[in-house]
Amino acid sequence: GPGWEKAATIFQWLAVSLFAGIPMNASGWIFISLGKTRRMFIWSLIFVPIVGLGFLLAIPYGVVGIAASYAITMNLLLLPCFAFATRASPVSFIDAIKVILPLAACGVVAAMAGISVSDPTRHPFVQLLLGSSVSGGVFLLLAGCTIMKAGVYRDIRSRIVTLSRGLAVEVKSRPRPLLE
Repeated sequence: GPGWEKAATIFQWLAVSLFAGIPMNASGWIFISLGKTRRMFIWSLIFVPIVGLGFLLAIPYGVVGIAASYAITMNLLLLPCFAFATRASPVSFIDAIKVILPLAACGVVAAMAGISVSDPTRHPFVQLLLGSSVSGGVFLLLAGCTIMKAGVYRDIRSRIVTLSRGLAVEVKSRPRPLLE
């Protein structure tokens, strides 16, 4: 409603930061699973000052500028983060990017789909529901198709099938409650 427009802009920028923030969190799995927490600490010593510098440079532009700075900085640091995490590890940088980029592209298309149904004449709550439903649906559809078709996700597909079969067997073997 009135007076909250700036908050919407802040959250839009923070949503943009998630395109990099979510995969960057996954880089921690590489560090931790390989026992390279010291490298993870070193990355944080690089990452935090860069984000802090971005905040300092954005102060003259207010809260929206700080949110924009965070989103831009996160997205600029995505590839260096994975390059650092995969350096001298059995996981190659290219392999990590092959997994990340297709789903990131799905996210970009889904976000654009959500934005495309935006209409300022609608009630904000209706806009929120419609935009999130459209973008969520588009993402699930595209990501599902990507995971089903792309070779890089072969292991994930086989794990899903194995887990689904195990779950189906478990559900079938449970006694059914009697209806009274």
